[in-house]
Amino acid sequence: MSQTREEIIGTIIFICVAFTALGVFVLVLLFSYQRKYIKHIRAEEGLKLENERSLLNAQIEIREQTLKDTGAELHDNVGQLLLLAKMQLTRQDDTQTVNSRELIQNAIEEIRSLSHRLNLDWGKDFDLAELIEIELKKLRKSELIDIDYIPLKEDFKIDHKYKIIILRCLQEALQNILKHASASKVKLELLLEKNNLLINIHDNGVGFNPIFKTQSAGLANMAARMKSIGGKFEINLAINGLGTTCKFIVPLDKEKDI
Repeated sequence: MSQTREEIIGTIIFICVAFTALGVFVLVLLFSYQRKYIKHIRAEEGLKLENERSLLNAQIEIREQTLKDTGAELHDNVGQLLLLAKMQLTRQDDTQTVNSRELIQNAIEEIRSLSHRLNLDWGKDFDLAELIEIELKKLRKSELIDIDYIPLKEDFKIDHKYKIIILRCLQEALQNILKHASASKVKLELLLEKNNLLINIHDNGVGFNPIFKTQSAGLANMAARMKSIGGKFEINLAINGLGTTCKFIVPLDKEKDI
């Protein structure tokens, strides 16, 4: 009887151990499957994100090439035609002709400026802070708005392609302020936070309708440009007339150029 009892206890213990081992084995299988599944999902998401970035980069490159070609055409063709017209008018000295020459000269200068804005190859020898300063100098010259620019004191490296994308976003943001914000002041600040370059643009204007945020092609373009370099674009609407803030977040690798 005692032996039978021991056999029963042994059998129960064996069954418990077996079930425990089976449970552990099933948990290990589930855990392994979950890890592989998560890894697979992340790989798919990474591939999808990489494809989206490649598509966005291709679209941006096509757009930049179009702007470059347009700038060259303006400089080489329209600019030359205006220059010839100005030279022909130099033969006359009446007041009306002098005024016409001045207008043509202004048009030539505007076309040269626009050509430089469309084709940024000339900016390869400048760092990002210098390119921003050049852009703001043109805006200050117009006396349309007061600009407070706070550049970075620290040095950092960034690829020219990324400089172009950032500058295009700044141009779009500043143009939106001039067109829609009715602002008198703009503050532009560059910051380094961890491995990110932060660019904040704040105006003291009236803000805009939140519906405009989802319908604006300009805002969509800035978001797409930032996404193409793994960055982010954020915009905070005005509260009680306190203005609007645009924030561009650009990831930086301190070990190497972007």
